[in-house]
Amino acid sequence: MDKIISKVPLDWQTVIPNSKLNFEINKSVREVVKTSVLMHLDCLQHTNIDCSHITRVIKGLDVEFRWHPLIFLEAYELREAMKTKTVTVIKARLATMYQNFSGLYLLYPCKYTITSIETESWEYPYIKHLRSYDQKNIRGESADILPIENNQLTVHQENIRSAITLIQDAEPEFFAEFKEFVTHIKLFRGKVLRGDTSPRTFGAIWLRVPHELEDQVGYWIEHIVHEFSHLRLEALFFHDKIVLNPSSQKEFRAPIRDDLRPMRGIFHATFVLKRMVSIFKKLSMMGMDIRFRDRLQLCKLQLEIGLDTVYSEKAKLTTVGERIRDSFNDLL
Repeated sequence: MDKIISKVPLDWQTVIPNSKLNFEINKSVREVVKTSVLMHLDCLQHTNIDCSHITRVIKGLDVEFRWHPLIFLEAYELREAMKTKTVTVIKARLATMYQNFSGLYLLYPCKYTITSIETESWEYPYIKHLRSYDQKNIRGESADILPIENNQLTVHQENIRSAITLIQDAEPEFFAEFKEFVTHIKLFRGKVLRGDTSPRTFGAIWLRVPHELEDQVGYWIEHIVHEFSHLRLEALFFHDKIVLNPSSQKEFRAPIRDDLRPMRGIFHATFVLKRMVSIFKKLSMMGMDIRFRDRLQLCKLQLEIGLDTVYSEKAKLTTVGERIRDSFNDLL
């Protein structure tokens, strides 16, 4: 998404959750995306492409309400179509946008849903992207991303709701952030890829179901906190570069993955790991220390790798990025 110059308020520049800020941070993302799409459409006014209908629809999008991930995905697809500078491609994208946005009442989800992938038509372009994931596991296997069988979905839904209840009990501020930023939990089975969030489908978190021998609820706590924390940080990336190291500079040791990663990926991972350590510490203090001991210790070890990198001389951050990094010391 094109960056709209904006000053990030000081109290947003932190890893610490704050329920008083969630709505305004999320709303700011919608404002940036709406402005960006209208700027792209305005560029077409001097061509023979009629975009008057979709322009009226975009202007009518209400930033006061949470948006369906489809809106963000369509904004991304429009930008990609514009890059082609091909009239037929751009016209086809505008027609698809208009068709998808015709049922506006569907575009303002009130509560998060938990469903399998491949149950809604809007998902397919992004699922195709997920299936292009190029990492392999220790056995050299590529990613498999498959829908959940109906007889298993209910079990996973119940375990996820149990995990969310524990998150709420341990840290109400995390729960408030989850409620604000997450509109869709999309589940898949397979291997290699465990989870994903993206500004392309902002509001959606994509999660692989755990192995049957895993602590099911513990798994969901870890990965739900992980993914909605990505969304919270990604919201700030809409306003500020945060990390100045180029994305092509893939030379930094990753806390979670085995491959070398760009600094932006390390910063994201460190941000979410700080929060994962926090939630498992608080659950441990509630009497679940034995149950979550291994998860907490692993997250701590991974966090140390991330901290070493983001505090190194090679980390080039904006002022906003430095303030977020400095806040890592303030979260329990």
